[in-house]
Amino acid sequence: MALSALRMEKTEVLPGGRIEITEPTLPVGELIEVLVLRQRARARERRSVMEILADAPGQRQFKTARDVETYLRDGLPPEQARR
Repeated sequence: MALSALRMEKTEVLPGGRIEITEPTLPVGELIEVLVLRQRARARERRSVMEILADAPGQRQFKTARDVETYLRDGLPPEQARR
């Protein structure tokens, strides 16, 4: 059995996960095999943990290791410990 291939242009996925293929050269009733290739989403830019935290609302509560030590020792948030 010889195989032949048809390359179709891109198409959108329809509601319900359906796709439509229209190819007038295919005989009615013929069994065919369909291969669907999905485009990969663009890779997201990799960011460091520090960059992600810097963008977070309120940013970081502790700016230095000393702030963390003070909080653990005295239970005071950095803004109160600096007063």
